Amino acid sequence: MTCKSIPVADLGNPATDEERFRAVHKWAVNNKFVGGFPTFHRERYGTGVQVYGAVLFTAEAAECLDVEKRDLREFSSNEERFRSIDQWASDTKVAAAFPNFIEDEDSTGIMFGTIVLKAGAVLRKLDISEHILRMHTTWTFSDDITSSQRLRSLAQHARGFDRVITCGNLEPQEKADVLAIYQTQVIDHQVNHEPGVNARGGGRVLHINFNVLFPQGDDEIAQTLIHELMHCAGYRHGHITRTSTPEERSVYYNTAPLRAELCIAGRQSLQTSERVCTCKNDSAWIIWAAQVPRSAL
Repeated sequence: MTCKSIPVADLGNPATDEERFRAVHKWAVNNKFVGGFPTFHRERYGTGVQVYGAVLFTAEAAECLDVEKRDLREFSSNEERFRSIDQWASDTKVAAAFPNFIEDEDSTGIMFGTIVLKAGAVLRKLDISEHILRMHTTWTFSDDITSSQRLRSLAQHARGFDRVITCGNLEPQEKADVLAIYQTQVIDHQVNHEPGVNARGGGRVLHINFNVLFPQGDDEIAQTLIHELMHCAGYRHGHITRTSTPEERSVYYNTAPLRAELCIAGRQSLQTSERVCTCKNDSAWIIWAAQVPRSAL
């Protein structure tokens, strides 16, 4: 399997989803692949060339077959076509399959072009939250954010969503508010160039400093994203300095954005210790830090 950014002009500027599937398949075959499908991501490179994302398969991973209409359940929409071919794949004991939207007809009737994925090349079934799929299809990213940056951001957003659902460090209303961001809002992502700043969030926009944040690893990325999404959900915090009192530090680390960070890996991003424990006392969360915060002080 290969991920590829293909210039739109090389695909013939497809106007519909079906045309994009057919165009990607034809491009794949012309370039010695068995077939492929569009990811529906698009970018415009610095040269001004617009590209569409595609996933391409070699003969080791897939084969192209014509499936007779009589072997498929009736369908009247693209979604039903996918389900019909998926059911055919299950019934015929192949790993998985999807349509390439190329149709032909012979003496036996209409034939539907189908890419069959071989065993070992694909996981047959994986339940994915509709909210995670929604992030991938509706959340937006500026043109200067690369595909790898976008996909890594979305992966850590998905991690945050999964952790928040079961996290005990947020109060029920706080959890409901941030989950509503994942479930109902469209978040736009922009590039932040401020020196030493991981990211800033507010409203429905995240400004991410990829050069600062990404080298710190996935835990820090996930903690930063969930922290900033808490800001998008309306939660705020003050700031601490080297002269802040213990009480001021306690208030800071007890705010919702900082407690949300604990949902990721059991610690907060400004702590040097591996773990920060949480204790509930009189309905207030008390954060006990094992060591003094570093970079924000």
